[in-house]
Amino acid sequence: MLTIFGWGVVIKAEGSSVIVGLDEWELSGNSVVKIYGGTSIIIRRSFCGVGNCVLTKYGSGILVDYDRSTGVHVVKLWQSAGKGSGTAYINFADISRIIPAITGLNARTSLGNGKIIGYRQSEDIYAIKLNYGVGYFKSNAVKSFQNIIFPTVEYILNHSRNTSSHWRGWEDLISSASGR
Repeated sequence: MLTIFGWGVVIKAEGSSVIVGLDEWELSGNSVVKIYGGTSIIIRRSFCGVGNCVLTKYGSGILVDYDRSTGVHVVKLWQSAGKGSGTAYINFADISRIIPAITGLNARTSLGNGKIIGYRQSEDIYAIKLNYGVGYFKSNAVKSFQNIIFPTVEYILNHSRNTSSHWRGWEDLISSASGR
């Protein structure tokens, strides 16, 4: 987020108070400079952190990047494995909320692990294919951790497209591993 003191990352937020670690400031011993204040110190911010699953007006996806200079959010809109993906370059207002997971990811539930095969936004319910059938779960009962690695995968894929052929083998490997 951009604060009146420069760019930083929220360390803690509670009510209208925030603690922000500033990126461009440093104390001796590489200590992070922290500022404490109200939300009035925030000038511009990302909707959420990179790696979060989000619901957008174009569907669900994972925030893979945030351009500080323009305020544009880069969201990878994945479909089920093998069905492709797209990239949306959108504004803060185009994202409606953070969700625990997206279709196509593996998930953990109280009844076991499975693959998310659908999400019904109107009821906030996930359909998850378990080993013994399909279960339907409210979003607060679903956990997925695969989304955290996707920004790194996306970075490596983009880097491989723009650099030497040394990276090209990685692109094929990562694409096949992520079902793309």
